[in-house]
Amino acid sequence: MAEISVKRNFNSTNGRSIHSDMKMIRLCFSCFAHTVPGSADRLAGYLFAKPKRAKIQPGAMATMAAAHRFNLELEDRKLAAWSWGDGPTILLHHGWGGRASQMYRFVQPLVDAGFSVVAYDAPAHGDSPGKVTALPEMARVLRQAAFRLHGLHGIVSHSIGSAATLFAVRHGLRIRRAVLLAPPSDMNFFLDQFTETLGIDPVIRRQMEQRWIEQYRFSWDDMDVKGWAQGNRPPLLVFHDRSDPMVPWTHGDDVVQVWGNARLVTTTGLGHRRIREDEDVIRKTTGFLTIR
Repeated sequence: MAEISVKRNFNSTNGRSIHSDMKMIRLCFSCFAHTVPGSADRLAGYLFAKPKRAKIQPGAMATMAAAHRFNLELEDRKLAAWSWGDGPTILLHHGWGGRASQMYRFVQPLVDAGFSVVAYDAPAHGDSPGKVTALPEMARVLRQAAFRLHGLHGIVSHSIGSAATLFAVRHGLRIRRAVLLAPPSDMNFFLDQFTETLGIDPVIRRQMEQRWIEQYRFSWDDMDVKGWAQGNRPPLLVFHDRSDPMVPWTHGDDVVQVWGNARLVTTTGLGHRRIREDEDVIRKTTGFLTIR
């Protein structure tokens, strides 16, 4: 699901370039919608569900090379996966448009704490197959992965990977505890941003939503933390940066307030992505997961 920055500051050269690019994309979509109206909802759904494929960052290469590389075989696909260490399993789950290697800084501290660590590239991400995906599918794959790995002790997840974690818990995933980094509390937030950016007509949006319901078999009432917090609620440790430009800090606060069995740690100056690399975040994550 397309993550769109909520920053509206285009004073920089890069900002003006992004603004110009989005205006062109919006114009192209508008022309297509008027020319082929019956297919506009399909195109909108495709654009919303197609993540960019991130490249592996140089700093992660040594950690990834030291892993046991394998294919995580699920019911209908094989995902690129990596594992390190022995012990109860901690799964590292990347965010939208990310890949397993982005969580590499958590690996060694968790292995040193006595855990087996597993990370995989979600469908349509990294080295895994597929062109499009969505939160319900990511959550279903997460539940299947937990089964194939003979259960999980916990999960460390980033951004929409955190939403997939809570969605999976809502639908039966059992874990002892989870750490969420910059979690969204309502997936409609991204859809609102997406439709606003492209200038999508409300009728086309409703058609797109209905097509998604039929394809991924879910309810839109189940797409926010109020839906996810029904039933089993393992302890959560939530990290969110006060100045996150992608997922506002209020989302992390909402997750904690609604979930109940959760604690929020507010960071400053880490934004949306560097929160995955902060030593204090990693230290507190390891300590939280080692509580038996």
